[in-house]
Amino acid sequence: MAIDLYAGKPRSGKSYSVTEHVIIPSLKEGRHVITNIPLEREQLLADYPAGQITQVQKGWENEPDWADGIPNGAVLIMDECWRRWKSGQKVTQANPKDLELFKEHGHRVDDDGKTLRVVLVTQFASDLPSWLREMVDQMYFSTKLAAAGAKNRFRVDIYEGAPTGAKIPQNLLIRSTFGSYKPEIYKYYRSATQSSTGDVGDESKADKRGNIWRSPMTWVYLAGAPIAIMIALYCLNNIYAKNTNAISQAKQEAPVNPLPANLQHVEPKPVQTQQVVQQVQVNPSAPQPSQMWRVVGYIKRGKGYDYRGTDSRVEGPMMEDQIILSHSLGGTRYVPASTCTAYSDHINYYCDIEGERITPWTGKLGISKNLPVTAGQAVQSVSSERSDQRTDAQPVSPSQAFNNPLPPQTGV
Repeated sequence: MAIDLYAGKPRSGKSYSVTEHVIIPSLKEGRHVITNIPLEREQLLADYPAGQITQVQKGWENEPDWADGIPNGAVLIMDECWRRWKSGQKVTQANPKDLELFKEHGHRVDDDGKTLRVVLVTQFASDLPSWLREMVDQMYFSTKLAAAGAKNRFRVDIYEGAPTGAKIPQNLLIRSTFGSYKPEIYKYYRSATQSSTGDVGDESKADKRGNIWRSPMTWVYLAGAPIAIMIALYCLNNIYAKNTNAISQAKQEAPVNPLPANLQHVEPKPVQTQQVVQQVQVNPSAPQPSQMWRVVGYIKRGKGYDYRGTDSRVEGPMMEDQIILSHSLGGTRYVPASTCTAYSDHINYYCDIEGERITPWTGKLGISKNLPVTAGQAVQSVSSERSDQRTDAQPVSPSQAFNNPLPPQTGV
């Protein structure tokens, strides 16, 4: 078994922890407990008759052959162990029998296969010599929580080895646990070993300022924390509500250039200088603008010819013109020009295919802000340089568009 060290300031809960977590479990296992902690021996044996208890008498620290009387497989618990093994003691100055006890305690096994268990109790690990600290496996350091107003509770920090110093490295901390003084535990021992009656005296302080509950700022923080949380939640709720309203209003507002497919009426809006805004009347039955297809060009074919031999050419039938459509995600499609309609400029076409209107301005997963329209429609045209209002756009046939192009326009 490893050597464990229980440390902590006076009245911090060391003896209580040893009684609760070492002595009582050992008696339940039927172990022989050897200790100098003043226990209520008769009451312990009455409640846990399977074990044995041997009380070490005063002056044990001065007996040179003290270690000879420790049987194999026992549980050795020595309180105030610094009295025999003081800080600064060199290993050459230690009692050879003590060295044998600590270094070979793992070999001292009883007939039931139980190894000698060693528990040391003192205030600080620095109270012990370095040669003994090096053999400690774990240290249980108790801290009373009187400053937090919980004088009946304590915290136990479990460290690897027996570290010393006011600031122990956190990498040596295994875990922390909390405990409280229970009447069913501390009735088994007398903590005040030098008390005339064996009872614990009054430990109350005359100066109460060391208790955090005596600080006015503690109550201010406790009262202010819920208020601060409610204010923060209120502010977050307002921000969320404003953002939600802004999104809803943005969805309800009409775009700058209304779409002819899904708008029935758009009220005129005031615009900046050199801008023209008029009401747009849209036919609700018109096809929806395509979000994927757009017109990118056309092919004028004319008549076809057959070549027979080297010098003969026979005129074939008239080949139909084609409109070229491009998909936003890639790909090209050709449709007959007879299925499409040319705008009055005799250059641009639009095609109504599968319930969608495909123009040079549709596609690209969205709609262009400048969409030409057919007769009876007016389109808003906004430009920082020039504003034109087109209301004379008339559909023409494909043959008129190809055979009667408009003259070049200037100033556009």
